[in-house]
Amino acid sequence: MKTLSSENGSVTLHVRLHGGRPSGPSGCHAAAGGGKAEVGDGGPDDASLRGSGRLRTLGTRGTVREDRARVVKRRDLTRPRRWVIALSVLVLALGLANLVRAGMALRYDALLPGLPLTVPLVYLAVMGCFWGLAFLACVWGLVRFRPWGRWFTLATVTLYEVHVWVNHLLFDASDYARQTWPRDLLLTLLLLALAWGLLNLRSVRETFERKGEELP
Repeated sequence: MKTLSSENGSVTLHVRLHGGRPSGPSGCHAAAGGGKAEVGDGGPDDASLRGSGRLRTLGTRGTVREDRARVVKRRDLTRPRRWVIALSVLVLALGLANLVRAGMALRYDALLPGLPLTVPLVYLAVMGCFWGLAFLACVWGLVRFRPWGRWFTLATVTLYEVHVWVNHLLFDASDYARQTWPRDLLLTLLLLALAWGLLNLRSVRETFERKGEELP
């Protein structure tokens, strides 16, 4: 409530402010008497009621927009997208495993510098870091559904398995190491079949293509 008065006291003005503005004609009244006019609170403030009604309407619209956004998000997570996310979890596990292997190789190289091995520990550390970072880049491209993420993952998985088998052929010197070849071969075939089979599904390829068209 603000009160304005002239020096001779002939006019007194009472204005109720709502939100920094006068409440309007419905929120004031004039009374004449003794050369004195007053404008004050004349009863229920219709403007404030209309404002509260607008606030309720805006609140309802905001809730509707939030509900629609949730529905859109659920629709965006289609079955092909779920498959890609599941594959990205497996690729993430491979990347973290290689980084852990690199860290262990560096640790053993520092603790046991003269340990005789068929494979240099520095080589294992470098290759572990390289493949770990490559797989993390694949995960980023897959979860963002970037077109490059699809072909980069296929190339990385394939070259990684080739590198694994090159290591087997060059550095496996013991009979026990060779005994694990059938198991390793089965794991290699499963990984390649999963990656190539899933990422070449028509629905999955279309998902990456649509995402590429949406990008600027």
